[in-house]
Amino acid sequence: MQRNLFTAACHGLIFLTFLTAHSFRWSPIKSGFGSHGEFAAACDTLIPAGFVKKYPVFLFYPDDNGAHYPVIFFIHGFQWPVPDYYQGYIQHLVSHGNIVVFPSYILFRPTINNRRRYNLLFSSIEEAMTLLRHRSDTSRVGLIGHSYGGGAVPSVAHQVLIKKGWGKNGSFLHIIAPWYVHYISPREMAELPREMRVVIQVFEEERFNDWRMAEDLYYSLPVSEKCKDFIIVNSDSALKAKHISPLWYESNNADIIDTMVHGRISAALASYTFTGDTIAGRIALGGGVEEQVFLGYWQNGRPIAQLRVTDRPVTPYHYEKYLFKWRRPWNPRRKYYKPVERARSIYKQAK
Repeated sequence: MQRNLFTAACHGLIFLTFLTAHSFRWSPIKSGFGSHGEFAAACDTLIPAGFVKKYPVFLFYPDDNGAHYPVIFFIHGFQWPVPDYYQGYIQHLVSHGNIVVFPSYILFRPTINNRRRYNLLFSSIEEAMTLLRHRSDTSRVGLIGHSYGGGAVPSVAHQVLIKKGWGKNGSFLHIIAPWYVHYISPREMAELPREMRVVIQVFEEERFNDWRMAEDLYYSLPVSEKCKDFIIVNSDSALKAKHISPLWYESNNADIIDTMVHGRISAALASYTFTGDTIAGRIALGGGVEEQVFLGYWQNGRPIAQLRVTDRPVTPYHYEKYLFKWRRPWNPRRKYYKPVERARSIYKQAK
C-alpha cells in the first residue's frame, strides 16, 4: 500500500512538473525589437601589439559588403572574458546593423591590477578601431558593460567620447549591474556628453554588486532625465533575474530576459541613438510606458513580470545583501556620492 502511494505521488509530481514547464513556455517574437535582425555576424580576432599580446580582441560585424556601421564596445563581466558567454547577445546586436568590439582582458592574475586592466581596454579598443576603420562609423558609438565591465564603462566612455572625439553623431551607455567605478574623476564625469542616452539596469535578485553603484551612476552622469532611465528587471515564478542573466550563450537558446530585456533594450537604445527611431526611443527610454515594461505572456496566458522603471532610484535593500558593498574602502566613488536613504517605494510601472 505504501509503495503504491509513493508511486502515485511520484507520477503526480512528474505530471505537475510537466504542466508547470509547459505553462511557462513562451514564444519569441518574430518582428520588431526583441527579434533577430536581418544581418548574420562575421568575426575576426585581433592580437594587439606590445604588452597585451596575449589578450585577444574579438571583432563582430555584419557579414556583408555594405556601408560603415556604428560601433558598440561590449565590456564583459569579471569572470566571463571570452565572447562565448555573451554570444547570443552579441549576434543579436550585429543582426541589427552594428559592429561589436569585445576587448577581452584577463583578471585572475594578482599582478594585473585595475589600472592595467583599464589600460588594456583602452589600447585594445584603439587597435581594434584601426583594423575596422574601413567599415566602422566612429561618429556613432555605444558602450555596453556588465558587472566589472559596467563599472568600467564611464572611464572607457571618457576615453573614446572625449579624448578620441568619437560619438559626435550619437552615443549611448547601457550599464548592467555595475561593479565599482575606477579611474574617472568628477570633473571627467561631468565632461561626458550631456546628449548621450543612458540606461542603468539592475536585477531584483542581485547578490553580487550593490545597487548603490548603479544608483550613483544614474545621478552622477551628466545627462537629463529624458535621456536616461533606471530599469529594474523583476523575477518571475519561472525565471529569476540574477547577476548572471546577461550571459546568453546561443541565439537559438534564449530566455525572455535574453531577448526581451537585453536584446530588445540594447538594440532599441542603439537604433534610437543612431537613427532617431521614435518607436525605439519609447522602448529604450520610455520612462515606464507600456511598450517599455511589457514583456509578453507565458503560454498559459499569464503576463510575464514587467520591468520597473524609475527616474528617482533608491536602493531598497540593506548593504549586507551584497557581496560587493558600496561601503567597501576600495570603492573610490564613496567620497563623491552619498546614497539616497530609502524612505518609500517610488518605483513606477508607467507614466
